[in-house]
Amino acid sequence: MRAAYGFRANTEEDQERLAEWLAAELCPVELSRDRLGAAVVARCRNEHIEPPAPGRVGRLVGKAVTDFEAQFCRSRMERISHATRSRLEDLVAGSGDRAPGPATTLKSRFVGVTAGLGTPGR
Repeated sequence: MRAAYGFRANTEEDQERLAEWLAAELCPVELSRDRLGAAVVARCRNEHIEPPAPGRVGRLVGKAVTDFEAQFCRSRMERISHATRSRLEDLVAGSGDRAPGPATTLKSRFVGVTAGLGTPGR
């Protein structure tokens, strides 16, 4: 059937290449995993490759998104100074050696204002 329509079987190399293509070209501009999956199927058809099964497409998209996010975070961390990176890590770790700043005060006020409001949307 594949030969009759000029298609070939999908290989592991094809899937790796598709994941790299998604991470480099589409993940930066497309957030919908459904549309990313549709793009994989369309690319396979354009290249006359049998598209992966739907479950495999989902895993391929997941891998591409994960790879893109990791690369994005690495590139952003490389752009900031060591001192700023250290301060961010301290902030995330919740180190208690700093005095509360404006953000902490604002959060405290917000918690106090919203404490008795109940569940959102009701």
